[in-house]
Amino acid sequence: MRREGNIVSGTAEEIRQMLADEGGSKTDWARAMAIPQDEVERMADEEDGPFPEGWVEESTSGAPEFPNGARLRLSRDVLRWFKAQGPGYQERINAVLLDFIKRQEPTGQA
Repeated sequence: MRREGNIVSGTAEEIRQMLADEGGSKTDWARAMAIPQDEVERMADEEDGPFPEGWVEESTSGAPEFPNGARLRLSRDVLRWFKAQGPGYQERINAVLLDFIKRQEPTGQA
């Protein structure tokens, strides 16, 4: 297991063993899932700040340069919204994530 601040990472087997040793996850999933979406968004804005106006229009679309076939778990609401925008939703999700990364870098470059 590796620890960096409050973040602990490890292999799937290490995590399974850690959960078994500690009696399972300490996360109160029922409480977490009961938080309304608007409250989740408010907390995210409080931590990271809101997205700037026009961020969707400024995002670029297109397939990633080197697709790697990674799997990503998204909330049903996020996936539903992107799919509702029409074909190409996976590319749009990638474009939004790339745009977010660029905005986090001091130079605006990812």
